[in-house]
This record gives sequence, structure tokens and C-alpha cells, in this order.
Amino acid sequence: MTTTTQSLYNEVNNTIKDTEKTLSKKVKVFPTDVFPKQIEENIKDTNRTLGFPIDFAACSALSALAAAIGNTYKAKVKNGYTQPATLYIAIIGSPGTNKSQPVTHFLAPLNKRNKEGYEQFQKEYKDYKLKLRKLKKGEPEPKEPKLTQYIVSDVTIEAVIQVHSSNPRGVIVYVDELAGFIKSEGRYNGGGDTEFWLSNFSGTTVTVNRKTSGSIQIPYPSISIIGTIQPKILEQSFKDKTDNGYVDRILCSFPDNLKKEFWTNEELSIDTISDWEKIIFTLLDHPFEYSKYLPFSKEAYKRLFEWQKWLTNKTNSVQNDSIKGIYSKMELYCIRFALILEISKYACQESSAEEISLHSVEGAIKLTDYFISTALKVNTIIYDTNPVERLTMDKQNLYNALPPVFRTGDGVKLSIKMGISERTFKNFINNKNLFLKPKTGHYEKLF
Repeated sequence: MTTTTQSLYNEVNNTIKDTEKTLSKKVKVFPTDVFPKQIEENIKDTNRTLGFPIDFAACSALSALAAAIGNTYKAKVKNGYTQPATLYIAIIGSPGTNKSQPVTHFLAPLNKRNKEGYEQFQKEYKDYKLKLRKLKKGEPEPKEPKLTQYIVSDVTIEAVIQVHSSNPRGVIVYVDELAGFIKSEGRYNGGGDTEFWLSNFSGTTVTVNRKTSGSIQIPYPSISIIGTIQPKILEQSFKDKTDNGYVDRILCSFPDNLKKEFWTNEELSIDTISDWEKIIFTLLDHPFEYSKYLPFSKEAYKRLFEWQKWLTNKTNSVQNDSIKGIYSKMELYCIRFALILEISKYACQESSAEEISLHSVEGAIKLTDYFISTALKVNTIIYDTNPVERLTMDKQNLYNALPPVFRTGDGVKLSIKMGISERTFKNFINNKNLFLKPKTGHYEKLF
């Protein structure tokens, strides 16, 4: 351990005494304030005029930003520990709750580049064929043009790899029905597709051997995924993917009490649409070389280090392996969120993109809290194991009345007020399936 890292480690250990400062609170609504103001207002405009649920719009925007960044930047925590911008996102909602339109809207600039790329390819390919016909003996063959794509809808690994090999910057897979995509994995090579997506998530080199296209190697894979799925098929779609940690890698947007909304008479302004295009195009037009590594500022690294210690303690306090898996992957995602938020600021002319700021780390922690909350919600559906539902009604009421984070004394006062004795309450909060105990006298609800 370097002197600087050791010094920081000691400093964090000394400043982590105030649990309330480092304890995250469960976030039920997507925290749009983590974005630059321009992006936050863009999201809110689509909610007001088009009826896009805030959570779905924000997650769609986040996904588009990740795809536009691609392989251009990586977050550097320390030597040998970096994270890409790759995200796997599931938009979860019942029929009629406007799941697909936000995704289509926020991916539109990428789709526009797809169309422009195809038109350019058609022209170049026509010229290529013409040169081949006019080629004289002994002359070198002209280079065959490649089609550059940013969005892929054909989800076979062969197709995705083919597209990514022509666009090393990175691509995004958009599937309107995520259940079909997950179900189709493993149909080749006895489960090799799932292994591919696990490797892609980590950013490790992948090699795919196919009879039709031969061997293709992607040294730095950057393929994000976004798709929609209905709550009623969550269990059957996700349950078989839990053992290998695949589901833990999927960020879920699953707002409470979502309903179909009435139309409004308001129009989304052309300026709002063009502003979003400009943000994404700024990222796509950034000169591309494989991964500029973005370090954290001293203050940002200290906060990230402090938060990681809190999350590690939280993970070690949990007995349920599926919840441990959620927390473990969220550690990686927090770093990725910080990178995406910082580069988003660059696209909005709020950052020079030389290092990741404290502000971006604080935003990333808020995002991580949001996705932890939704992941726990999905986990109870997949396993049908919400222990709160098996409590007696008086304890259910008490559990629901307790704040997300509380001290023993405050909980005792509330329990007595609700007719439950102090002794019963103290036995109750020792249930590790319901509560975490980060330190003596402090508790956090798991559900």
C-alpha cells in the first residue's frame, strides 16, 4: 500500500465515526438532481409533456449517456482497478405505463447516427464495388467499408460482436421485451452466451467463434443493454439467472404505484429535443482512443473510500447470499455512475473531464441507493421471500412505521407507543433477515 493510500485509509477510519453521515437512506424515486441541470430539466420536460415516468426517462437517459461514452473513458480507482461506463438496465412496468417510449426517445440521437452511418455506408459500398469492377491486374484491392452502428436490436452474440468489431467505441443493445432476450441466452454453446455477457460486463477481452463468421476478438468490449419487462414475468425470467450473478448485474427501474397517465396538451419543445441531441453528439464526436483513464480527485476518492467501507460492513452484516450479491455489484456500479455523471458534465460544459469530482461521487452514491432499493424489491419478487409479509400484523405495522435508519431508543419509543413492549422490540430488531446493525445502537431496515 502506498504512503498516500495508507494515509487516506487512516483518515477515513478516523472520520467514519459518525454513522449518520455515511449511512445511505433508501431512495424510492429516481434522484434526477444527480444530473447536470440541463439533463435534469430535459428529463422533467418529457415527464410533463409526454407523460414519461421520471424513473423510466432518467434511466433511459442514463443508458444513452453510458452508450455514448462507451470505450472513450474509464474510471480509475487505483492502478489495476478501473471501471467502464457499461450498464445493464431493465425498465419494469405493467402494460400501459409508458415503458418503451422513454427508451426510444432518449436513444434517438444514437439511432439518428445509425441512419446516417447506414447512408454513408451505402455510398461507400457502391464506390467500393465500382472500384472492384475497374480493378486492373496487379493493383491492390480497395478496402471494404464497414457499417458503423451504435444501437443493436438483433441480440444474437454473432450479430452484436460483428457490429462492435466495426465500432470499437461501443454499442448498446435495445430489446423491447427483455424477457425474450434473457430466455434466449444459452441457446448457443451450452450457455456460452451468458458467459459472454458476464465477460462483457467486466470489460475483459472476449473471443467468439462462430461457423458463419469465424473467430472475432473484442479486446475491450463495451456493450450496454437496456430493455423493458413486465412485473408478472420477472420471476420466471430472472430466477434461473441468479446462481452466476447475472441478475445482480441488472439495474432495475421499478417505481411504486405506477399507473397509466392521461395525455396532456403540452408539447415538447424543439429546443429540448435538440439540446439532448447536442449532449449525445458531443460525446459521440469526442476524439476516440481506447479509454482515457479518469482518476478521482482527492476529496472524491476519500468519499468513495468512506462509502465503500460502509457498504462492505453492510454486506458482511447480511446472511442472505442474494442480497450480498446485490451489494457487491453495486460497489462496481457506484464507480461507473461517478464516471458517467462526470462525463455528462463535460457534455454540458460543466467539467473539463480531467478527474472525477466529489459532486459526481455524491451523485453516484445517491444513484446506487436508488438501484439498491429497486434491486431489493425485485429480489423479493424473484424469491418470494419478503420476511415482512410473514410477520404478525402488529409487527408488520411496526416495521413499516420505523424509518429506514433509526437508533434503538427511538425505536423503543415508537414500539411502546404502538403497544409493543421494549423487550419484544429488542428481540425483534435482532432479526438479521429484517435489519442491519452497522454499529451498536444503530439499525437499518432491509425492506
